[in-house]
Amino acid sequence: MYRRPAVALLGLIYLVSGVWGQGAGRAPESKSDAAPKSEERRKTSATVEVQGVGVVRLPAEGVRIVITSHLRMPRIKEALEEDARLAAKLEQAWRQLGLGNMQIRTIDQQFQAVRTPDPNQPALDLHDLPVVGYSVCRSYIVEISDVPAEQLPEAAAKVQKVALEHGAVLGTLVLNHPLGNVMPGPGAGDSPAPSPITYFRRNPEEAYQQALKQAKDNAWKKVQALYGDAVPLRMTIQEVNLTSPDAPISSAVPQFALRAPLPAGQFSRFASAAPEVEIVAVVRLICEY
Repeated sequence: MYRRPAVALLGLIYLVSGVWGQGAGRAPESKSDAAPKSEERRKTSATVEVQGVGVVRLPAEGVRIVITSHLRMPRIKEALEEDARLAAKLEQAWRQLGLGNMQIRTIDQQFQAVRTPDPNQPALDLHDLPVVGYSVCRSYIVEISDVPAEQLPEAAAKVQKVALEHGAVLGTLVLNHPLGNVMPGPGAGDSPAPSPITYFRRNPEEAYQQALKQAKDNAWKKVQALYGDAVPLRMTIQEVNLTSPDAPISSAVPQFALRAPLPAGQFSRFASAAPEVEIVAVVRLICEY
C-alpha cells in the first residue's frame, strides 16, 4: 500500500538531482567560452599614429633684402638730419638700379646717446658718463619682384653693393651699449631677426593645399603599410602648425622652408633662403582599429 508513493518520491529525487547536475555542468562551460572572446577583442583593438609631410616646390616671385645704416654725430639734430639724408641717398641709388618692381620701407629706427669713459672717475656708472654724441641705426627692407627667379640673386647682390658703398651693411644692427657700440641683433622690440635675404611667393595658398593633400596621402600610405586595406573604426587628421615651438619637425623638412613666424606686415608666411621656394605641410594621422 505504501510502495507506490515511495517509488514516486524516489523518482522525483532522481529527476531533480539530474537537472541540477546538468545546470552546474553548463555554468563553467559558458564562462570558459566568454574569456577567449574578450581576450580576442583586446588583441584586435589598436591605435596607430603617423606623420605625413608634403612639399611643393615653386620658383620665387621676389626677394627681400634687409639693410641697416649706422652713423654717429655730435648733436642729436645733426644725427637726425644726416640719417634722413642718407636714407634719401640710399633709396635714390637703389631705384636707379632699375630692378623690376621695387619697394623700400623702414622697419626699425634707433637713437642712442653715446658716452665716453672718464679717466678721472673710473668707478662712475656708465649711464652717468658724459654724453659726447648720438648714434642712429635705421633698418630697411628692399623688396624686388617682377624679375625672373634666376635673376633674383643677382638683383639682391646689386642692392647689397649699393648699401656697402654708402656705409650700410646687410642684416640688422642694434644699439645696445652706452658707449655707442653696435652689433648684429633682432629687429624692433622682441621680434626675431629677419633673414638678411629671403625669397618669397605672394599667394602660395593653392600650393599649400597641394602640399597638404600630399601630406595626407603619405600619412595614409604609412598606415596601409601596417594594416593593409583594413578600414579603421575611427580616423583623425590634424594639421601640424609648424609655427609652434614644440611642433614635431621631420628631418626631411628643410628648416628654411617651414611656415616660420616672421614679423607681422613685413614678410610673406612662406619664405626661403633660395630662389626655389618650398611650400611644406605636415599632418598627424591617428587611426583606431
